[in-house]
Amino acid sequence: MLSKTVSFWHPCDLNASETSDHKTWVRLLPSIHVSQWNKPSLICFRYHYSAHKLESEEELLERTNDLYCKVERQLTVILKNDQFLCDLAPSTSQDLPRLPSAKHVDDLLRLHFGQAMKLTLLRGDDVELPVVVSITARVRELQRAVQFVTTEYLNQLTRSMGIWGSPGQRPPQQVVQNLLRTNNKTDDVKFSLLFTSTKFISWKHVWKTKCLALVNPHAVRVQASAPTILCRMDDLNAQLQDRYHVRNGAVITFVNRLKRK
Repeated sequence: MLSKTVSFWHPCDLNASETSDHKTWVRLLPSIHVSQWNKPSLICFRYHYSAHKLESEEELLERTNDLYCKVERQLTVILKNDQFLCDLAPSTSQDLPRLPSAKHVDDLLRLHFGQAMKLTLLRGDDVELPVVVSITARVRELQRAVQFVTTEYLNQLTRSMGIWGSPGQRPPQQVVQNLLRTNNKTDDVKFSLLFTSTKFISWKHVWKTKCLALVNPHAVRVQASAPTILCRMDDLNAQLQDRYHVRNGAVITFVNRLKRK
């Protein structure tokens, strides 16, 4: 049986030793350890700054950032060319794609061994986000997973605009004008992200007014209309499979919470 173990870690060991007017810098950057059929293989990138006189901290930071960019590009190429790890490769059109996080790797491994199920979150702006939860998960755990993927999506959307300013900071005028000319729902989300941040989202208020619902996958959906709902998942302690019959590949969305008398 094929067993695959993937571990991502960032051992950052930065040592400085002064010899006369020079500083020796040694930095160990990301590594991947892959074990297939109990045959370990180690891919390690190690870079040394030795006997280099660094003029300032800005030069050190610039060198380090360039180094991380090169390493991430090399790791992305390795993941895409690997037969068993190609599903971990980021599929973005950016110059520097982001490598998968530890949670993303853990979710894919649980899916591989049948310990989790993959759902699709249908947002109001017609964006579909993948959500991975355990097969024994409850509604409360599904809500946490939805919070994570939604925040991650909004952060990636902010990074794709090329700006990451603090809330209250005036965004570039050209970016604002370009977003005002379009009527796309995704551009409306981008426009709101120019003036706020995901850390100000009150999920307590969201779950007080909204709840998750199971979408009927067989119903024909008219464009710009709400999807057909099978059931509202408003019991936080209920199991997804036993109570609401949620299976792998199901589609969920946000709906208004009903007031109970």
